Amino acid sequence: MACFGRQGIRRILSIIGLQASVPDTSAERMTGPQLDGPDGRHHDAYMRTTLRINDVILRELRERAKRSGLPFRQVVEETLTLGLSRQSARKKEGRAFRVQPHPLGLKAAFRGLSLNQLYDQLEAEETLPGSPSR
Repeated sequence: MACFGRQGIRRILSIIGLQASVPDTSAERMTGPQLDGPDGRHHDAYMRTTLRINDVILRELRERAKRSGLPFRQVVEETLTLGLSRQSARKKEGRAFRVQPHPLGLKAAFRGLSLNQLYDQLEAEETLPGSPSR
């Protein structure tokens, strides 16, 4: 595998008709180059990465690639895309959750008080002489 510097990458991209905005800061480098084609539209840059994949899942992905005749990389990408789209569809399909009110049976002395007022009242009762300690 050949390793190209910043200028080499720009030259290759210009040959294939893309202009690269190669980042200069390390924070920008983490996101990768932004590629703009001759039509001015943004094109996603592919990133190589290393993943740890469970042996069972790896075997299944390889079998699917072999059965379909597609490259392993494409099968992995399609599987990830399908999984992500199903997950986001599930979130959209979720039913609205409705809270049903239930009477709590508060004593008349506590009705109309805020939680802070109730807490203050309970705290004051605990500090009265003769009240049990915590």
